[in-house]
Amino acid sequence: MDTLNLMRSFYLLSIFFIFNSCGTTSDPEYGNRDAQSFYINTQFSSYYLAGIPNWANFSTIGQCQRKTNLRPLDFVKINHSLGLSYNESIHLQHIVSILNQQASQTLNEDSLGPQEKELNFQTALGRVQSKLFVFKAPTYNKVHLIWIDFALSNPSALERFKKLMNGSIMDQGQPVVISHCLSQKELEKWLNMIGLSDRPIEMISAEMFNIYSSDLKNTYGLSLEIDKLFSPGQQLSLFIPKEKKRPDQFKGQFNLKTY
Repeated sequence: MDTLNLMRSFYLLSIFFIFNSCGTTSDPEYGNRDAQSFYINTQFSSYYLAGIPNWANFSTIGQCQRKTNLRPLDFVKINHSLGLSYNESIHLQHIVSILNQQASQTLNEDSLGPQEKELNFQTALGRVQSKLFVFKAPTYNKVHLIWIDFALSNPSALERFKKLMNGSIMDQGQPVVISHCLSQKELEKWLNMIGLSDRPIEMISAEMFNIYSSDLKNTYGLSLEIDKLFSPGQQLSLFIPKEKKRPDQFKGQFNLKTY
């Protein structure tokens, strides 16, 4: 048995013991793990949930192996202790993830020391409290949300995405690309690679997904209530590849369209 299989066996064995000692969950990305097992046992980082192991860092809806480690935050603790709303918690997680990635040359947050992570968290919190978000929600009445993950590996979907972005429909509203696979930095590089870096496009990247819903219930998977990022009166349309169904992880109210 090779090293990777040994790791998988050990991981599954650990899950077995969690099953017998605590309540269980069914999470396609985290595996069947008790929610308490997400917590990191350090004083300052009680707001962090545990990261997904590199070999298990896979998006089921995007069918991709993520290259960037994700470490969601505990929205319940953040709400109770810091008074942040669901919307603010999303932005906090987004910013602190980007800061941690920037501080780690290998894009591996586990290589950062506790003091660095605490400083990044405090810096991110200050930015959120000052409304200095990385993701700036468009103020246009119409917003076009485009899910791009299938286009990362499918040439036909990529060509249709480019045609959509260059079509007249995008002149009627602000485009926002969404990825369950790519980080903010990776999304920026991808848009640059396909020649769209000069367009005013906002990005909802993988760092913005969390296991909690807006009512602070555990959804047992990385999801996002997308409409919570926008104003109630805005008209939101979600464009997905014609080969795909609406992902369960994309929650909220919006019109569904295909490309």
